[in-house]
Order: sequence, then structure tokens, then C-alpha cells
Amino acid sequence: MGSRKNKRKKQVKDIHSGSENGEEIEVDVKDAEDGELVDEVIEASETEGKADVEEQQPVSPEEKIRELEDKYLRLAAEFDNYKKRTAKQYLSIAENARAEILSELLTVQDNFERALEVDHESSDFADFRKGIELIFNQISDVLRKNGVEQFESIGCKFDPNLHEALMTVETEDADPDTIVQELTKGYKFNDKVLRHARVAVARESEEQNKS
Repeated sequence: MGSRKNKRKKQVKDIHSGSENGEEIEVDVKDAEDGELVDEVIEASETEGKADVEEQQPVSPEEKIRELEDKYLRLAAEFDNYKKRTAKQYLSIAENARAEILSELLTVQDNFERALEVDHESSDFADFRKGIELIFNQISDVLRKNGVEQFESIGCKFDPNLHEALMTVETEDADPDTIVQELTKGYKFNDKVLRHARVAVARESEEQNKS
């Protein structure tokens, strides 16, 4: 019996001496019936050694290519889903912004309707003008809250980035290329030109040209 135990101890030693960490263990088999415990340890050690060998096997180029292709396809699908989500979110934000502006403009329209319902024959023109000014101020507030600002042009040098010249005016009261009349006001949206100002620009008189 003693020789059988020693033989099993040696088997366990031999198996573990070939493992990666090089550790050796001894199993006390004095309480094991027919060596069942030692057999289990030997079997588990052999299985672990086979798994280590399988993990160390080199990956073939074909398998590596398939793995990379699979990763590429997953990334492409994820990016496509991201673009769709982003586009959907952008449309939702844009729609909400438009809805908010339109809701504010409806209030302005209500005031226009009230002004049109006034009996002008019995109404004072001054009161009518005050109503129109109120509506104008409401529209200006809506534009301003949404980043739209008017910019001044009269007295400024003509700038093609801001102005559109519809005519020139011969005058001695202003320097050439100076804006002397604003036919349509110009507006900016968040510091970007939303609409160019349509203006009349001063030019030299014929007498100035002759001199």
C-alpha cells in the first residue's frame, strides 16, 4: 500500500513539474479510498495542461483576418447607428426650436387680428398707431430672443459683406462710398449676416470729379 501511495505522489509531482509556474505539490493519500482523490487531482492537472497547450497554439492568418473583418463590421454597424441617432436628435431639436418660434408668432398674429377688427371710423388714429407699435415691438422681441439683431448702416462705409447697393446718390454732404439711405434694414443671426441691408451709396458729384 505504501508503494502505491508513493507512486501516486510521484505522478502528481511529474504532472505539476511541467506546468507554467513550475510548482510541485504532494497529495497525502492516506485517507483516500483506492486512491480516488489522487486520481481526481491527476485528471484535473492533465486537463489544465492540455488547455494551456491549446491556448499557446498560434492563430492562423485566415482566422486573424476573419477576426479583424468581424471587428470592422461591428464598428461600421455601430457608427451607422450613431449617425442615425444623431440625425434624429438634430431633427428633433430643430423641430422644437421652430415650434417655439411659431408659437410666439401666433401671439403677434392675434394682435394683428384685433387691430384689424377695430372700427377705424370711431377709433382715434393715435390709439391705432399705439397698437401697431405694440405689435412691432412684439415681433422685435421674438427676433431678438432668437438671436436676430438689426445692424445700423446709414453713415457707415459700404461693405459688400453687410450691404447690397441698389443705387448711388450724387451728394456733397457725405464722402464717396458712404451709405446715405437705408431702403431695407439688415439683420444678423448670431453674428452672421441673415439679410444684407439694401442701401443707397454716395458718389462724387460731377463738379468734384472735374476738380
